[in-house]
This record gives sequence, C-alpha cells and structure tokens, in this order.
Amino acid sequence: MSGIIDFHTHAFPDSIAGKVVQNLSSYYGAEITNSGTLGELLRQKDAAGIGCCVVHTAATKPEQV
Repeated sequence: MSGIIDFHTHAFPDSIAGKVVQNLSSYYGAEITNSGTLGELLRQKDAAGIGCCVVHTAATKPEQV
C-alpha cells in the first residue's frame, strides 16, 4: 500500500450521488467529471496509487447541518 493519503474526499450514496453532483456543479459553476459514488472514489484512488482516503460528509441542504 502506498503511503499517500488523500485527506479531502467526498462520496455520496449511489441513490443520490447523481443529483448531488449536478447540484454542486451548478452551485459552484464547476465541471465535476465523476459520479460522486464511493465505488468511483475507490477506483480512482487505486488508479492513482493512493493508499487511503479520508471521506468528508457534505450537507446539501441547510436542514442537514
């Protein structure tokens, strides 16, 4: 395992990831090129040779805070 740790990642449940990614992309005006799922995060981590990730939660609505 690599000693590289990505300390800032986000992943969302498969059932809502598409909607969350679309909303975040619109809100920040940024192109997001992945699905936002944990499975994709883990595939990208492995492909980049990263040993592990710290996954942060993100509120997508004020009532989630």
